[in-house]
Amino acid sequence: MNANLYKLLATGFYQGPKYIESVLDRMAGEVMATSDMSYEVYEAYLNTLTAAKEKMIKYNTATYNFLLAYLHLQAGNICNKESDRYHHFGMAIDGFKTYIHNSRKSDESLYISYWKLADLLDRLNTPWPRIEELLLQAFQVCPSRAESLRDIIVHYYNEDNPRAAFVFSSYCSDYLYGKQPKTDNKWYVDDSFYQWKVLYYHVPISLSIGKLVEAKQWYEKLITCIKRCPSSINTEEITRIKGYERYFNIQKQASSHSPLEVIIS
Repeated sequence: MNANLYKLLATGFYQGPKYIESVLDRMAGEVMATSDMSYEVYEAYLNTLTAAKEKMIKYNTATYNFLLAYLHLQAGNICNKESDRYHHFGMAIDGFKTYIHNSRKSDESLYISYWKLADLLDRLNTPWPRIEELLLQAFQVCPSRAESLRDIIVHYYNEDNPRAAFVFSSYCSDYLYGKQPKTDNKWYVDDSFYQWKVLYYHVPISLSIGKLVEAKQWYEKLITCIKRCPSSINTEEITRIKGYERYFNIQKQASSHSPLEVIIS
């Protein structure tokens, strides 16, 4: 096999998952990467990566652990057998922990490692304080990324704790709304959150704790988002957003349901 492929895999992982999977396709003998990735494809990727370990670590030891964790995470997300799913999640957790321990720089890959480690541990019912700690550590690594804070917002919102959710939704609205991460960020960027969805969260949270003036200011910006990019917001979400208007109408407030009855995820 061409030695350049090992080098591309070990040193080019910052270019994102599509790039990584295209290199693995070539290494695995042209396994086709599609938008509907099958479990068998990720198994092939894992086998290819494992076989390439010794040659990869000549270029970058830490990268191997990150990619191993990523592939196990993807495999676990799509496999049907529960025992296999937990096996893959366990391997992903070990890989992300190893990468964090050995990392020598704060970059997107470290952010992803903290964030996805938190997500995996949360799925395994780890107590919330540990999950929140990891999510905040992720944010400290990349303050321009909001996805880990989004997960904190969703947790507190769905736990009916809007005051705690407001701390984070307010920060994201004030400092990260409308600000896409740097173009060199390629891993799991949620473009919609920066473009409009943070306001979709922040408006009902603000309403829930009685901050009507702030809620209305952000609501008006959210309506502008709908007009600017209608195709990026589905019909159900647009209906929910427009439904918030009744909370600013004193005559309708008495018959309105709590904004917290809107589920976000």
